[in-house]
Amino acid sequence: MQVRLLFFGNLTDVMPSTMLDWDWNGDGKTVNDLLNMLYSSYPKLKGKTFRVAVNQQFVAMEYGLTSGDEVALMPPFSGG
Repeated sequence: MQVRLLFFGNLTDVMPSTMLDWDWNGDGKTVNDLLNMLYSSYPKLKGKTFRVAVNQQFVAMEYGLTSGDEVALMPPFSGG
């Protein structure tokens, strides 16, 4: 299974790229499962505040991912 990860804002400071293709064996992974794998590989990501969108829709941590999903990690935004 593969998903494309996109990182925005201050998250780009702790990640090697603004975009990663993430692969793992098997299906049935949730957003929470994905984040735990990311935290293991990129410990500086843990403790950062962000919301998760899958295919341009904000989702809960229990959301089930499927191969080909685009997962965006987005910190709080402000503007005006």
